[in-house]
Amino acid sequence: MRKRKNGFTLVELMIVLTIIGILGIIIYNAVNGVSGGSHNVSWGPGTSSDAVETVKNAGYQGPRVTKQWGLLEITAAGCRLGDDRAFTVMAKDATEMEKAFKVCCRGSGYEKTCRIN
Repeated sequence: MRKRKNGFTLVELMIVLTIIGILGIIIYNAVNGVSGGSHNVSWGPGTSSDAVETVKNAGYQGPRVTKQWGLLEITAAGCRLGDDRAFTVMAKDATEMEKAFKVCCRGSGYEKTCRIN
């Protein structure tokens, strides 16, 4: 009579790890609100359109980018450590006065944030 070995084979362990990995990805995406559908999110770092949208959401009309600050100039623009893009945006307030705004952006995709500095 053959003696039966205890434990699992390597193939069985690989299958279980694969299933756990797939379930982990599904749970991570569900928790973070990520799906395979189309979204209005640019996946790169902050862009000029993100800066324009930030000023527009603050209630100013006709925003347009007049300058994109270089990587070494970001702190001179008044942005914080960790910001990776900076823009100067001109827009009109309710009295039709044109103002200049410095918009700082950090992160990418869903983690991207832009703020008026």
